[in-house]
Amino acid sequence: MWLTLKRVLYMLLTLGINLYICSYLISKIPARAESRRGFTLTKAGSIGYPYFKLLKYLSKESRIGIWDIILFLLSLLLWSFVPLTSHIFILDIDSGFLIALFFLWAMLAVQVLAANSRHSRISENIFRQAAMAASLLIPAAVSFLSVIMVNQTMDLKELVNQQYDYWNIVQQPLGFLVVLIAAVLLLKVLGLTRKGSALSSRSIEVEGSGLPLAIHRFSKYMIVFCIIVLMNIFFLGGWLDLHLIDGNLFLIVKFYIMLGIIMLVDKAMPEIDSYKYIVDINWKFLVPVSLFNFGLTLAFLIIRNIYGWI
Repeated sequence: MWLTLKRVLYMLLTLGINLYICSYLISKIPARAESRRGFTLTKAGSIGYPYFKLLKYLSKESRIGIWDIILFLLSLLLWSFVPLTSHIFILDIDSGFLIALFFLWAMLAVQVLAANSRHSRISENIFRQAAMAASLLIPAAVSFLSVIMVNQTMDLKELVNQQYDYWNIVQQPLGFLVVLIAAVLLLKVLGLTRKGSALSSRSIEVEGSGLPLAIHRFSKYMIVFCIIVLMNIFFLGGWLDLHLIDGNLFLIVKFYIMLGIIMLVDKAMPEIDSYKYIVDINWKFLVPVSLFNFGLTLAFLIIRNIYGWI
């Protein structure tokens, strides 16, 4: 019992510290990319931005709905199945990856429902929009399954250990590229680097501010965090040491490098107000490429393991 509680505390502390740092970076890097100074209210490089942003949310009177509560719980429960390091984890189960994917899909869908139901009636269009939002994870999921086929294990810790000789990106470069593009589209859809989101009503940024909006942003950060952590686990060696560099330290470096790349690519792309354009890119490009990579991987394994031609 104490061990589980200790793991939960370590997980929450790690997420909290990185949430603060990432909130600060997302306020500064996109601004610098547009030749703006960004938030400048506090000294020391505006390091107090996340704190003042949270106070702004809490200072406004707002009403929390059932969807907001569900979204917050999903954002926390997600990390019960995704290890941050070999020591910072809560549940160690082989099917944790599939459960984490389900939670990510659910969080994207609830993001749409929570953002729109407050200002308009829940209709068939909103549920269709939620399903289309969740479909953005399909190419990433297919690419992750390709890695699982190559390594013949679904255990995330075992996936990391099997990359001791070389990372999976060597065997799955196309899969890594698909997940990277999918992460950029997710960041653009979630709107963390811009005001508003392509998946939600713009009115939530004005009328729905307060604690519900803070929950929404927290959930969006958790989605992006999870995708980047999974990218590191599946393709970039996770928390394995690199020669004399400690694995945990190297994992942090890789995490922020990937976050910086995703943010810069997001700012380099034009703003897209309609989710339909992003969904079209997803279904007409990313999904076919991920399926092609999956088929290529399956064919390679059949030729190697059954016929022994390679």
